[in-house]
Amino acid sequence: MATFLDVSALSLVTPIFVFLLIFVLVYATVLKTKILGENNALMVTAALSVAVISMFAGSSVPQFIINTVPWIVALFIGLLFLIFIYLFLGGSSEKEIMEQLGLKWVVFVILIVIVFIGLVQVIRLSPLQQSQGGNLTSEDTFKQEIVSTLVHPRILGALFLMIIAAFAVKLLTDQVKK
Repeated sequence: MATFLDVSALSLVTPIFVFLLIFVLVYATVLKTKILGENNALMVTAALSVAVISMFAGSSVPQFIINTVPWIVALFIGLLFLIFIYLFLGGSSEKEIMEQLGLKWVVFVILIVIVFIGLVQVIRLSPLQQSQGGNLTSEDTFKQEIVSTLVHPRILGALFLMIIAAFAVKLLTDQVKK
């Protein structure tokens, strides 16, 4: 039964959106970095080539983009609402908000987590999926292996040390600036 909210037809044009997103991101990167010089035709050709290769090389890149872009958009919409609320309550500018709340690093860390989760969902880390007998394990076992790896004491200890080091560097650089 067709409904007003039926968006299943969008799955037919998803490859076009993914292609356009890859093309625009690569073109913007090449244009901004001037890595290929000033030749616009060369930049368009390079961006088009990367977009076509990523679409036809396999399903990993499009699936990664399909998995991660909605979360990144949700992050930025949430950030936009947070900034609007802060401005509504008397904040002066977006730059002040980013500095006062430390949102630059929070957004960066959340982006890294989103990309990592997207990569894990797409790649599926095939060595972890195989059991001792060579048979593929179930999805639940795979998720348990990922969780047990992430909460391993060595990983948590390294993460704790990196957090301490980050705070130490921030405090030391703040003292030098004064």
